[in-house]
Amino acid sequence: PALADAALWYVAAQGTLSYAVSGWAKLLGPQWRNGEALPGVLRTYTYGDRQAYRLVRRYPRTARVLGAAVLALECFFPLAYLGRGRAAPLFVGSAAAFHVVNARLMGLHRFVPAFLALHPSVLYTAGPRRAVTASGPERRDDLFPVVLAAGGVAVVAGAYRAHRRRRALVTAGRPGEQRLTTGTGNELTFRRSGRTAPGVPLVVVEGGLAATIEQNVWLERGLGERFAVLSYQRAGYGSSRYRWPGEYHLDVALRDLTDLVADQAGDRPVVVLGHSLGGYLAWLAVPRLTDRLGDRVRGVALLDATHPDELLQSAAQYSGALFHDRHFDEVAVSLRLGLGVLTERPEFVDDLPADVRDLVHAQYADPGMWAAARREWRAVRTFFGHPDARLRPVDVPAVVLTAERTATLDPVQVRLHDEMAQAAAWSHRHVVADTSHESVVVTAEGAARVVDLVAAFVDAAVAARPGRVTPDGAPGAGREPTDSGPRLSAAPRPPIRTA
Repeated sequence: PALADAALWYVAAQGTLSYAVSGWAKLLGPQWRNGEALPGVLRTYTYGDRQAYRLVRRYPRTARVLGAAVLALECFFPLAYLGRGRAAPLFVGSAAAFHVVNARLMGLHRFVPAFLALHPSVLYTAGPRRAVTASGPERRDDLFPVVLAAGGVAVVAGAYRAHRRRRALVTAGRPGEQRLTTGTGNELTFRRSGRTAPGVPLVVVEGGLAATIEQNVWLERGLGERFAVLSYQRAGYGSSRYRWPGEYHLDVALRDLTDLVADQAGDRPVVVLGHSLGGYLAWLAVPRLTDRLGDRVRGVALLDATHPDELLQSAAQYSGALFHDRHFDEVAVSLRLGLGVLTERPEFVDDLPADVRDLVHAQYADPGMWAAARREWRAVRTFFGHPDARLRPVDVPAVVLTAERTATLDPVQVRLHDEMAQAAAWSHRHVVADTSHESVVVTAEGAARVVDLVAAFVDAAVAARPGRVTPDGAPGAGREPTDSGPRLSAAPRPPIRTA
């Protein structure tokens, strides 16, 4: 009997967990919170029903009530165990009706026997511990929930300890990091590396969305063989601290970047290199940096950069945006609840130098980075719908690099990158061979190709007279790129050795 009770407890716990997790996962998505999910499901070919969809469209308030009822049923299903199970028949009956309706509307017929088979165990374990049977009084064995609760406490304690250990690693960062408090009040962590000789150009590395500077270490070290390099964590990433008191917008990031470069550039010529969203931030920062530093700003390097019109013109980028809307919310909230211990080690981590892998993995499982990414993503989505988001020309040279996989899968992005090249004083334009949006920075081979192309551009931009001129010093002819459109980069040099 004790073994049978343990088995019934296990089945009941699994069923209760299934409902609760499903409900709380739905709650993270805005479509379920604002009532759009139910009509959205019912209009699909796979799970939809034409008549039911017409009804929810005709009665939207009823649809929102039904959606809220589904959320309440699933999220609060564990309450069936309160009050000696008095509410258990209500929860179980509602869940059974829910599955029968879904079988009719969504075709989920197998869910009916599967989930209804769990319900008797829920009623049994939620009810009174003592029962009178034909053979006499019986007492249910409740050792399983005690063991389960003790295991849960141990898991929570272990997760908290792992979180503290990860947070300490993230906060410590890498050796040689410095701090600067900008005019926004944010405290930025930055590193100076590379050559230190006077007059050597300074390359400022701006990372992408949900990416710390350690993911750009190959670029940082490769460029450091030729130039001075300044890399930093945007506010909220890594050990940088977000202190801005108002509503976040991209202007906050631009002010931080401008203050940092103005503080660290000295008399050096400056080129800003940005990957993904960092590329667009670098582009927007050029006029501000020029106001502060004058003609010391010699160029901008864009690496598979974000374009402000890509969500309107590229179906691939728009579908990715829909993923980001949900993904950033779910990950940020889950990590804040202490679930970082469940995150898998990303595959790209093993492509990075060995001395930063553990740090990058800790950053990836840190809620601070994902909260910052969610904050930035919301600002991007808002800004890209604003008239000021249109691409404005810059009066400095540019090198515009597109990862080959991006060029292959999304020709629209190639056209948008061409537009960015044409909006510069003069430009170099390349497609980086054998790379994807991610591998172009996280792999030694991809980063080596980028380093060669960027280094050639920096040399040309610094050698040219400041202003709208071509690399040979002759007056610039409009804004056409000096290269004849996109081309594959040259063969890669040997991988950069870890210092």
